[in-house]
Amino acid sequence: DQLLKLVGDLFVAGTETTATTLRWFFVFLVRWPPVQRRMREEIDKVYPDQSTPSIHDRHRLPYVEAAILECQRYADIAPFAVTHATSCDVELNEYFVPKGSLVIPNVNSVHFDPELWDNPDTFRPERFLDADGDVVKPEHLIPFFMGKRACPGEGLARMELFLFITTILQRYEIKPAEQGTLPPLDGIVGITRTPLPHKIRFVKRILK
Repeated sequence: DQLLKLVGDLFVAGTETTATTLRWFFVFLVRWPPVQRRMREEIDKVYPDQSTPSIHDRHRLPYVEAAILECQRYADIAPFAVTHATSCDVELNEYFVPKGSLVIPNVNSVHFDPELWDNPDTFRPERFLDADGDVVKPEHLIPFFMGKRACPGEGLARMELFLFITTILQRYEIKPAEQGTLPPLDGIVGITRTPLPHKIRFVKRILK
């Protein structure tokens, strides 16, 4: 029974977070068309014959990878990490935190700290590319948190996001439901931070 419940928890946690990240990604691509256009150009360059994207080509799509990292930072679907407890008395600045106190890490404050990120309120995948165009992942990007309590599904989630996004952008253009109407950037915080209800269009590309 415990094994079944554990498998169920892992399945729900994995599908919910990946689906929510994808929903945010579509919002961002509609609101920032140049990002969508550049991602698609990179995908078309790597797959000129429109073959199915492969995880083995991830290193050949650095801008796509950078956009995924920026989505994970900007969407911030888990703004608060798993609750911890202090193992001993701690003094933090002028505050005394006794042993056994519950501590809730604020991931949002890290992902939008202007001392860590240049213009954090702007969706800009280029922040994760170096001068040579290679992907760089700073230690203060923590969508899966960090340390021993980091999400064990990080590798699977990154693989799923890469395959879903490259395949969708290869075949569809993502546009506003109506001209001049953009989906909101505000979200609803529950188990995860999800986008507000909105409508967008998936326009099938005419592939040669």
